[in-house]
Amino acid sequence: MSADSTTAWVALQENNALAKVDIASATITEILPLGYKDHGIKGQGLDASDACLAGSQRDIPCAEFFNSNHSAGDSFLNRSDNKGPEPEAVTSATFGDRTFAFLGLERMGGVMVFDITNPQSPSIVDYLNTREEWVMDPETNLAIAGDLGIEDITVIPADLSPNGDVLLLTGNEVSGTTAVYRVVLQYAE
Repeated sequence: MSADSTTAWVALQENNALAKVDIASATITEILPLGYKDHGIKGQGLDASDACLAGSQRDIPCAEFFNSNHSAGDSFLNRSDNKGPEPEAVTSATFGDRTFAFLGLERMGGVMVFDITNPQSPSIVDYLNTREEWVMDPETNLAIAGDLGIEDITVIPADLSPNGDVLLLTGNEVSGTTAVYRVVLQYAE
């Protein structure tokens, strides 16, 4: 929503675009494509298979269920040839002079936290994942599965929080849970 509540931007996730909506007339005024990425350029590769290519220690280890799904018996990489971890929900918040983006991953779960203070040079600062079970059917083991299938994410500032702390909330469709995280800011000197 715009600050004056006259315009909304709606994510068209399946089309990699945003729709600009005039709220008063309830009409889409513009479709804003988010561009494309040339995966043929070195450093912009794409894992379009379910294969695991173990390499140097800098590579993501194959044994940590990278690109998993939230379905029963899933193993690592089974989302690679689909939509990856499927970033589903995003929100941002500013603390002091720093701005952060919180990105919820629907399929493998978890929240990626980016420092976007300089949008031209974002950096990942944390990854949170409460998923406990990677191989059992989450529908029959919800008590131990953890939070699965993030659909929505929001930040509650300290002044609106019931305990005075900044809180991050995720709504999770597969587990049917709402996760509440306390956001602790740590600045490197």
